[in-house]
Amino acid sequence: MIKKDVLKELTAGEFISKYASPEKRSYLQRDYYRDKAQKLQYQLDYLKQHADITALKPATGYLRKKQMDIMRFALEFFEFIQELNIKPFLIGGNLIGAVRHNGYVPWDDDLDFGLIREDYEKLLLFCREKCFVEIYDGSWLDYTTDKHMARLDRVVCEHPNQYILDIWVDQIQITRGTSALDRKAVDFWPFDFYKEEYSIEEHNKYLAWLENRKKEIGNVPDIMSFIRNEIKHNNNISEQPTGKIHPGIDSVEGFLRYKKGRGWIDAVDLFPLKEHRFENTFFFVPNNPHRFLQYEYPDYMEFPREFGNNPHGEYMEKYFVDFWPTVEFYLVDAFEIYHFLPLYWAFEKNRIYSKFIAEPAERNTSGRWFDFDTANKILNENHVRYGFECNPEADFAFTTQEADVLRKYKKKKVHMAYGYGLTTYSFCESKKTIAGFDYKLVHGKVSYEQLLSDKGTTGIIQIGYPKYMNVYDRLHIENTDINFDVLNPERKPVLVYFPTWDDSSSILWYADEISRLRQKYFIITKAHHCTYRLETEQERLSVLDEISDVVLAGNYEFEKAANLGNIALCDAISGAATEVPFANEGIKLILLYSPIKEKNSFKPIMDRLAVSVKTPSELHNVVDHVMMKDDFLESRKELVKQIYGNKNIKELEELVCMIREDSKHET
Repeated sequence: MIKKDVLKELTAGEFISKYASPEKRSYLQRDYYRDKAQKLQYQLDYLKQHADITALKPATGYLRKKQMDIMRFALEFFEFIQELNIKPFLIGGNLIGAVRHNGYVPWDDDLDFGLIREDYEKLLLFCREKCFVEIYDGSWLDYTTDKHMARLDRVVCEHPNQYILDIWVDQIQITRGTSALDRKAVDFWPFDFYKEEYSIEEHNKYLAWLENRKKEIGNVPDIMSFIRNEIKHNNNISEQPTGKIHPGIDSVEGFLRYKKGRGWIDAVDLFPLKEHRFENTFFFVPNNPHRFLQYEYPDYMEFPREFGNNPHGEYMEKYFVDFWPTVEFYLVDAFEIYHFLPLYWAFEKNRIYSKFIAEPAERNTSGRWFDFDTANKILNENHVRYGFECNPEADFAFTTQEADVLRKYKKKKVHMAYGYGLTTYSFCESKKTIAGFDYKLVHGKVSYEQLLSDKGTTGIIQIGYPKYMNVYDRLHIENTDINFDVLNPERKPVLVYFPTWDDSSSILWYADEISRLRQKYFIITKAHHCTYRLETEQERLSVLDEISDVVLAGNYEFEKAANLGNIALCDAISGAATEVPFANEGIKLILLYSPIKEKNSFKPIMDRLAVSVKTPSELHNVVDHVMMKDDFLESRKELVKQIYGNKNIKELEELVCMIREDSKHET
């Protein structure tokens, strides 16, 4: 273990000299991580000793959505089989969850039910008639997790959104979906009554013999025929209720129990079944759930050895990484999430495995800029997959920044535009968005043609503006967040101000004139997110509070903000200058020049977009004139379509095809 006080006594030169050799540095690194692991283990042990496992918070984000989706799927299926009048009851980890958490174990994501033999046979017969039936025709011994995932992936793809009965050697599963990624499943396990004179020792010997016979038979359909025949002719299984219950010989639970040396389940601990809360619904559970659990989990009220580890997530992700095209959205700022989300959902529908990567600031390639906590909050709110460490072998890595941000990745790199700038030095079409990238994603015709002519590059794909998919369809935007009747009782025209941040912002230069406008207009300001985040921007934020009637929160949706007003003021150097009229094609628009004149080098397209104000003294008259008539309104609509694309590319077909064709995987 490293002696930190000894290290502190060394000067920089002594430290370099002492650990000059690779071998000694290796020892130093080894001792450091061993020390860290020991401290983490101590913290974990302390937590387990002092925390109340029943008070753990539910899962969040993607896992929580998956849990609730599976629960809803189970309820839909139970509605489908309602005529059977059977009573599935929670078992295993789900029974633990019901008793301990009134729902899921926070890190679990499946749903298992037990059925007494009579009910199990009813379900099996019904599903054979009403569902597509899948039986694996191959060797039991050679069956792997990858084969299991690939088989079910194929079946749900061939029978999309149908109930599928998957009959296996030691359980049955009902599943439905369109791929291995979105399918939902519920497992059912049979239980049998056994005759009173039959001993557990005899039964355990019988189970050991059955296990050997299954290995000898090998082929799954043959094993199933053998097991069904054994059930039919086993005189120790009772068709009438007795005091002894055990998982059936066609249930993996029975074989696990005999290996653990477990005895019979007392029938009074299982029956009569009773209802118990599970999340926001109720499921049947054993009559004495505590006793029933103790047959298999004597310490179920304690923290398990692997608590916090999702039992299925690891092997499922391995399958997708190995057999599907993989995409990672590497985050350096939380705002990027909203731009990537439409791509994530499009990939989800098209058998492309994608996830967000939120590496903590100390490991993030952008350095300390990354707002890790905010990003995690947004990712959880949107219920998407994300990780804290990138996979350098991912097929495609996406960013909105320079290629160096993706330096950890070894394969294809993609730059995605997120807006359009009017300045000649705009980042969106600069060399920095081309150099080091395999593909460049642009919004519309304007950027596409400029990049082709200026750079002569290939790999440019138009994708519209995915963040604003509903804008293309001109869906009505509800603005219920601001009570205009209370805040604007005089019904003044609403002016929405979109300043950028840093020294290029118009805030300080135009503050007095905007404050004067409040006599005629109700002023709402949508500040740049950096204005909220950075200490250097607090003076400007205070000014906005003084000159505005309402200052919207930093995370307020841009699209909604653009639809709040009759007229908008946008800094000409800001992406808002084109994004506002895209989000609200009917809004009247004025562009404000930056006070830093040497940076004001604009593209000719700016003169076709809106009237520009170059000095604060002009502002009041220009606003009044444009409020009466915006001479650019109709021509601007067509121009904005050229900038951002004129149709809703909902499925992002060209991008999806590129990923599939340029991936090593067969999908």
